Amino acid sequence: MRGYIHIVTDTERVVDPDGQQFESLASAVGEARQCARDLMAEEVRQGRPLPLNWRVQVADQEGCILATLKFAVILFGSETPTHPLSGSALDRDLVERAKSIFFKAQRTQGELQNGLLLLRDNVRTLSKLTATF
Repeated sequence: MRGYIHIVTDTERVVDPDGQQFESLASAVGEARQCARDLMAEEVRQGRPLPLNWRVQVADQEGCILATLKFAVILFGSETPTHPLSGSALDRDLVERAKSIFFKAQRTQGELQNGLLLLRDNVRTLSKLTATF
């Protein structure tokens, strides 16, 4: 599966633009956990407080959030990721997913409009050429 690991901080959502191949969702979640640990370690190395309220998300190619892991839970508690359809993660993750789908639909609509305009111009040109024969 192609998975994308996003980081949600206090002020922004850092989106993974490239993603990577994983054998399964479980391996993607494992990599997301390690990314979160690395980020927490770097924050401590830089003398900053632990970002315990940050989250790491695993998304698919469509931008659907498959798993959300809270940094505090990774560090102190259960290793079980929360699903976007449970608890307080619902609203934020659902909004992010809706935004992703909306922007993708907007891009697709623009591509379709450009394609239709090109098709119209080609039909007009063909019509003029046919009229000359």
